[in-house]
Amino acid sequence: MTFYFLYLSISLYTLITIGAEADEIFWEVLNPPIRFGSNVQLKCNIKCCLRNVTTAASWELKWPNKTHETISFDELSLKPSKYDILVGKDGCILVIKNFVMMDVPPTYICRFKFNNFSKSLNLHNEKFEMLPTPSTMKIVTETDGGFYNIIVNFFKVYPRPMCNARIKDRNITSQIKEQVIEEEFFYKGNYSLSLQIISGLLTMVCKIGESNFTIKEIEFVLFFREKDDRVVWIQREINVVLSSAIVILCSVVIFIVVTCWEKDFRYFRGWLVLLYFVLLEINPLPGGKKGFLSNEYPKQIEKCAKSYANEASEILPLLAKKDNIV
Repeated sequence: MTFYFLYLSISLYTLITIGAEADEIFWEVLNPPIRFGSNVQLKCNIKCCLRNVTTAASWELKWPNKTHETISFDELSLKPSKYDILVGKDGCILVIKNFVMMDVPPTYICRFKFNNFSKSLNLHNEKFEMLPTPSTMKIVTETDGGFYNIIVNFFKVYPRPMCNARIKDRNITSQIKEQVIEEEFFYKGNYSLSLQIISGLLTMVCKIGESNFTIKEIEFVLFFREKDDRVVWIQREINVVLSSAIVILCSVVIFIVVTCWEKDFRYFRGWLVLLYFVLLEINPLPGGKKGFLSNEYPKQIEKCAKSYANEASEILPLLAKKDNIV
């Protein structure tokens, strides 16, 4: 009789203990959101995961085709290339390495003794992120006729990107154009911004889930003036180039004037006019058989050419003598 009551008491205690453990056991995602391509941790919050418990916990997978797969036992991973087990002070953690789409379908089961807790990673209930990488995002920028253009292409991200832009503390998000489609749960598309260049800091940021990505941050420093209610902008680089060109041109003109002054500018001018007439005769302008001037004033040009030819025959000996050539 005493043995019967002892057996009944032990059985009742076991049932109560199992019921208490069944109420307590569960697992949760640590540090959400779940990011594709990163390690994901599932923590089983039950005393079965403590080191001082004689019966160890285990993790199992139940695939959509109803097959079961044990992936850990006694704090050891049975597939160390894909899964790892971490035992903490208050729980047993399953680490899924390099989380990919194939890790979503199975049901994850934390089992202890006769009890377990099973749950799937639902794409619509859990927080997931597929962040862009250099191979899944491309940014193109260009300057065209006073406008600065930004085009960012996303090839595979999740959730849908939300982009905004500001310049000089002014929100210009409404100017961003987007073309986005959904492909097998993920999103792909492009976001473009075309902005007339003005002085100020331009910033474009895209938010994907809980993560922000700075697409472009550039400061324009321009000189501008109002003319006919339009902003006429001149970049500093253009000013430097124009100033340098003007200085070089002035130097060349001064050099020619000084040289011609020393050699008698009158003679030099005569040669230039003669050369001009000859070129017009060799290379006719549109609308004439020869040169434009020769069509209008043939006799004058012939007379002028002979005059300068005679003058040249007199000038050459004088210049040669002056320069000690002969």
